[in-house]
This record gives sequence, structure tokens and C-alpha cells, in this order.
Amino acid sequence: MTAPPLSRPVDVRRLARDGDLVTIDADAEERAALARELGIPAIERLHAEVTVTPARGGARVRGHVSATVVQTCVVSLDPFETAIEEDIDLRFKRHATVAPGAEIDLDALGADGPEPLDGDLIDVGALAAEHLALGLDLYPRKPGVAFDDIVEAPEEEAKQSPFAGLAGLVRKP
Repeated sequence: MTAPPLSRPVDVRRLARDGDLVTIDADAEERAALARELGIPAIERLHAEVTVTPARGGARVRGHVSATVVQTCVVSLDPFETAIEEDIDLRFKRHATVAPGAEIDLDALGADGPEPLDGDLIDVGALAAEHLALGLDLYPRKPGVAFDDIVEAPEEEAKQSPFAGLAGLVRKP
């Protein structure tokens, strides 16, 4: 398995009682690698401030990701810059797995359950990258660009058979 393009591991065994603040300012190489992984032209700036605090049986990760990214407009195909702002609020707990075949009760409006904590490390850099990805618009549109050039087919053409164009290609004996 390859290392994530943005990695800042935190050892939960060594956390201060009131938590540890991790500040991330991704360098050019990290931003370029993450942009390739996300399939976008560029990440101009990526900053995150995350606090990891100890919690019973695990840890809590809270913070904020702020970035300026370049995306490609789905209408004009022009690249443009956009700002991403995402909050992080996750709980990690050891042995937070569900037995196979067990019933899971999910509350769509309630808080998410804890993420499983395998080992003693939480990679807050990977979490920042994940939240950046969640903040990306799947169909980015450059400001001011609209679908104005939609052309509707004339009524006459719509009534023709789809095979009408092939009729002229048939050779008659």
C-alpha cells in the first residue's frame, strides 16, 4: 500500500490531557500529489488546524480544512479557482467494529458512530485530504457560466423514423 500524499500521523498514546493541536500547511509537492489523486488540475493552498484529544477507548479529532483548488468547469471546460471550507469532527474508538451479520441501527439525523481505531496512530493529514475531497463539487461550474446553448430539435425531425437516414444508403436493383 502506498503512503497517502498528505500524511501527519498522531500517536494517541502520547496525547496531552487537553489534546494536541496539529497545523498543516501542505507544501507544493504534497498539493500536487493530492491534486493528481483527486483528479483536479491543482491545489493552490491547503491549510488545516486539527485538535486530537484523548477520549475513553480512543480519541476525538476536531478541526477545520481550508483550501483553494483549481477545478475544471463542466460547461466551458475552463479551469477556475474555488474555495473549500470543511469542518472535521470524528470520534475514534478501539474495537469499534460490528460483528458479521449483526443488525445496525442508523440514525440519519444523529451523530455518526465512532470510527475504528486500529493501532495507536491517527493520520490527521489523510483526514484533512478526505474532508477536502468531500468538499469538492462533483459538477463544478465556473461562476457566470450557464447552459444557455441548449438547442432543441425541430418538431419535424423528431417525428421521423430513426432509420430514415439509412433509406438513402440502400441500393436498389
